[in-house]
Amino acid sequence: MQRIIVLLLIIAFLFIAYFLNIYSQKIINPRKSFGRLMLYFIATVVMIIGLTYLMIFVIGRLYPQEIMK
Repeated sequence: MQRIIVLLLIIAFLFIAYFLNIYSQKIINPRKSFGRLMLYFIATVVMIIGLTYLMIFVIGRLYPQEIMK
């Protein structure tokens, strides 16, 4: 059961990342200029790092005994 919950959390974070990516493409519009493209790249890297940190934090809070092994 624990593996299924972790897998569902990972899938949920993937959907969040997908929709945040679409939203940031609409806001930044990276096809207009090189500067906007670089801003989009930086925003995407920050989003990936942030969501990864948040996902690990949530899974760690749900299953702290597994991290201590």
